[in-house]
Amino acid sequence: MNNSAHIGDSYYMTVTVEYRCVDIRRFYAPYDEPEYVVHATRNGLSLRLDEWAHLLELVPTIHEHHPEFAESCDKENSEKAIA
Repeated sequence: MNNSAHIGDSYYMTVTVEYRCVDIRRFYAPYDEPEYVVHATRNGLSLRLDEWAHLLELVPTIHEHHPEFAESCDKENSEKAIA
């Protein structure tokens, strides 16, 4: 079973249980298919679940050393809440 979520622009995040990974990938909609049909591109990354957990632990440190990332995330979240 896979769980997928749209995370902005043309990017989706998928948790793949059978491979035990988190996949963040850009998708595109072909011109000759309905707009709800999307295909994955090669642009993206996959992290094993332990790598994902480690990245989440590092987020506060990343925000501390690079506050511009935290500010852009806060701005995007507040804009989504208004819409």
